[in-house]
Amino acid sequence: NVPGVWDRFGWRGVRPPWSSRGMIRASSRAMSTFGSLWRSRTRPHTRGQAPVGPAHAAPPKASSHAAHPLSRHALGSVHLHQRVASMASMAAAGGDPSSAAAKEKKKLAIFASGGGSNFCEIHKGTLDKRINGSIEVLVSDKKGKECGAIAYAMENGIPWLRFPDPEKPDKGLESLIRSLKDEHGVDFILLTGYLRLIPAELIREYPRSMLNIHPALLPSFGGKGYHGMNVHKAVVASGVRVTGATVHFLNESYDQGPIVAQASVPVYPTDSPGDVANRVLKQEHELYPSVVAALCSGRIGWREDGIPVMWSVV
Repeated sequence: NVPGVWDRFGWRGVRPPWSSRGMIRASSRAMSTFGSLWRSRTRPHTRGQAPVGPAHAAPPKASSHAAHPLSRHALGSVHLHQRVASMASMAAAGGDPSSAAAKEKKKLAIFASGGGSNFCEIHKGTLDKRINGSIEVLVSDKKGKECGAIAYAMENGIPWLRFPDPEKPDKGLESLIRSLKDEHGVDFILLTGYLRLIPAELIREYPRSMLNIHPALLPSFGGKGYHGMNVHKAVVASGVRVTGATVHFLNESYDQGPIVAQASVPVYPTDSPGDVANRVLKQEHELYPSVVAALCSGRIGWREDGIPVMWSVV
């Protein structure tokens, strides 16, 4: 036995503090002391007692509708359990769901070239009120019902436009902008598998108001030529073990706009590109509507360095 020299922490000299039982006892007592101190600092004082510690209020308890940075989807952002901001800081970042503008129903335009599964999921979100918006028009570079997105729009009474239109001198850009802004009053443009580069003129008409979804974790497997199954073939060939989906704002380069949110899925050694595609698509159908809902509700703000901040209501 070693004489007790650690009485400050409660040892009485019967066992050295560096033994296993001593270390466990030290840890539990230290944590108990720290917990008591923390509770005394954050517990509201009553009956005229002075608060313990620095003169600042304890963090408010979050309600079931408190806003937090999105962590389930946004890789690399603050985790959901970290209560890092209040509604005031959200407003400072540029997103304020309590404002009158955020409560107005937003008008959406969908751009699509293929089957339109993400178009369908977003439309469902507008119908069941998860998304505070309505789809006003579909824009496609295809024509007729051979395009799944056009077929879905026609079945649901959503008008559609062709762009680019080879029969018009400027491929229909001027009339497209006029139709989106004047005829349909579109607030936000959502790309769901649109395979054409968006003209810079249109992007300038809708700054920070155009979203795209990409079937990989950008900046990996992005850029010209990386679309559809080409992405998943490249993912499998590379040997990576994680891929996913990315929602980002548009700029004038393929897949290089500011990232809003991402969702990841595993890639197994025996996966085919089709296996990966199916797994990623399921994440897309959850991720994209949630980002669109945040956009329409005023829950996406911007940091001073131009990075978007998305807030989730939990």
